[in-house]
Amino acid sequence: MTYFFKLLRSLLLISIGISAPYFVIAQSFTFGVLNQELKCSQEPQNHMEPGTTIPDSLTLPDSVTVPQGTLVYLSTSASNPKNQILYTIDMGTEKTLILDSSQPIPYRSLSQKKSNQIQKKLAKDINIIGINYPNQPWVDFVCLINKKGEYLQNSSVAYAQFFQQYVYLAKRTVYLKESTSTSIISTQIPATPLKSHCQFAMDTTTSKSDSIPYITSLKKINQKNCSTPNYEGLLSGLKKHENLTDSEPHLQFLVIGVIDLDHDHINELIIEARGYESHHYLIYSFDEKWNLVYSGGGCGI
Repeated sequence: MTYFFKLLRSLLLISIGISAPYFVIAQSFTFGVLNQELKCSQEPQNHMEPGTTIPDSLTLPDSVTVPQGTLVYLSTSASNPKNQILYTIDMGTEKTLILDSSQPIPYRSLSQKKSNQIQKKLAKDINIIGINYPNQPWVDFVCLINKKGEYLQNSSVAYAQFFQQYVYLAKRTVYLKESTSTSIISTQIPATPLKSHCQFAMDTTTSKSDSIPYITSLKKINQKNCSTPNYEGLLSGLKKHENLTDSEPHLQFLVIGVIDLDHDHINELIIEARGYESHHYLIYSFDEKWNLVYSGGGCGI
């Protein structure tokens, strides 16, 4: 089984599922593997569609089990030294756990050489989808996609360090989907990438300076013979929740473009949800109707 990074936001996040700016100070990490099963509780995280409410049953603490043999990063909390943070490098679940420093974590550390080997392998199975806005030399993070086609979020220091060291490699090819067609052109990551968990630098000399953003990908995506079902009804429903005032309630939905992310020859739809001082992205997939399959990415200003 191939393992990869995936982050579940911390125990201390608010119950509506919006991540707090918790990991803001540089941290050092110990890479290891759990010797035995670890059980604890976590606050559930939920990305809800606009206009919906969160059922009470979804706001109660939930139990989390991290299986024996799971690859993990361990770190001391940047904001509270009494807490230790465990990030899992897991196949199908997001887990970032904040634990009291007195709670023992049953793990054995791995050497730097072994850690590097594992993380290089993980990086090969990761594709990152982003948005390149006109005349901007950087890409805004939307999501990462693993080999199984699952959409994953990114918001921690552990992720940022992993990306910068193993994924955002200088001179790596970045593919840009032109919004007006299905063609994909290529560019490169510069020799000195941007140090950010929600953006990475890009050489924009090969991109056109039009007013429409590009969908970007770190792996080439086949766009031949792909269709796009009508999404006017979906967009009309989202527009009902817009608030275009120049204040904190501001909310606007903008269609970025379409791209076939799951290789079924039916394009997924990427929409930006733009707030007053932040934004994130919605990905919709069509199966008889448009369904929200991912919400996340972007960052606050």
